[in-house]
Amino acid sequence: RYIKNQRVLSVAEQKMKELAYDLQELNEQDMGSSKMAKIRHVAKGTPLTTEMAKVLLDKVNGDEQKAMKLAVSLGYEIPSEEIYGRRK
Repeated sequence: RYIKNQRVLSVAEQKMKELAYDLQELNEQDMGSSKMAKIRHVAKGTPLTTEMAKVLLDKVNGDEQKAMKLAVSLGYEIPSEEIYGRRK
């Protein structure tokens, strides 16, 4: 029973992360590209969308390591490949 509950919790947690990512995407669409270009701190754990990742990557001249460090320092959480991969 414990293992079954853990699986249910794991699935629920994954769905919550997917929903948070989707909501962040919608929020960024509402913001528009000019507001997104202004780099600012976000609530810790905010999912890093592919669009914001591109913005941060541009800010650090294409250096992926610097972009990831910047994202984390701003409060972003880097989603799993599974969440990014849902969009392909």
